[in-house]
Amino acid sequence: MITDKFGMLLEELGGLFKVKLQPDKNGACSLKFNNGIQVQMELDKRGEYLLLATDLGQIPAGRYRENVLREALKANGLPPPRNGIFAFSKKNESLVLSDTLFVEEVNGLKLRDFLRQFTQKALLWNGAIQRGEVPSFTGSELTFGGKTGQPGGIFGLMR
Repeated sequence: MITDKFGMLLEELGGLFKVKLQPDKNGACSLKFNNGIQVQMELDKRGEYLLLATDLGQIPAGRYRENVLREALKANGLPPPRNGIFAFSKKNESLVLSDTLFVEEVNGLKLRDFLRQFTQKALLWNGAIQRGEVPSFTGSELTFGGKTGQPGGIFGLMR
């Protein structure tokens, strides 16, 4: 029987995804989606916020990195909902997408819906990095090399 907030949230989310989810020995849970995006989830030290993060891929030093980070900063400045905040990991030299959700305001259904948007954003940026493209914003649209981004659905089920 799971009694902590995180465990109950994972149990509810797992029921929606039809998988068994539970925290590991470090109190974290990693979800790997069919589209290749892996999201790490855990509670903050006080147990008030759910922390989510995914590594979007290494960005080689140089002009390309500068351009990607400039666009990531622009994305971070957009009005909510942002569905994640970009950061650069010096340790891995990679772009990271993360966010926090207030535990008292989230349930399995809300987390599932958030993860759909979060993983779609991650998939777009991860794909651009793998192709060596720089995402850019024109108004409210995200484009890659002049083409508008068309995210696929979570688990590749929706288009």
